[in-house]
Amino acid sequence: MRGPFRLRAALRTDVPVLLAGGGAVGTRKARTLGDAGAEVHLVSPEATEELADRADRGEIRWERRRVAAEDFRAHRFAVLALDEATTREVLPLAEGSGCLLCCCALPREGDFALAAQWEHHGFALGVASGGEDPAGAGAMKRRLQRLLEGQNGPAGETHAAPGRDDTKERTP
Repeated sequence: MRGPFRLRAALRTDVPVLLAGGGAVGTRKARTLGDAGAEVHLVSPEATEELADRADRGEIRWERRRVAAEDFRAHRFAVLALDEATTREVLPLAEGSGCLLCCCALPREGDFALAAQWEHHGFALGVASGGEDPAGAGAMKRRLQRLLEGQNGPAGETHAAPGRDDTKERTP
């Protein structure tokens, strides 16, 4: 991603999003996409228990195989929830397909990054780092959720340990 500009977009929910990778990152991305109403098409030889359960319930479509070039040609958007080495192997498969990519392990190689997002009283809110610090974006999302829900404690109270910036806390 070269010099990203920030854009919050509302996409059609009938346009499936390809999700390559069924591990912990793929699980979080499937949650984000599913919660936003996206139709998720998971392509991965293996998946976490949560993803397998979502597939069993019909919430996502799961094909148990490695991602292929035809997958990118069949989708407008793809999220590569893969490690760096596998992402580098897969990127050439997407070339010339017209599919826009979110590369979780290599954000600068992608076309977009997902925001840490949520709904609040009918508003869609999100915190984005352009893919550079997804854990920090997730932590900031949680802080804002607490603040908006009035759960941030009395004014001036801090929830971070002294000398610690909790915007850098890591998600489990």
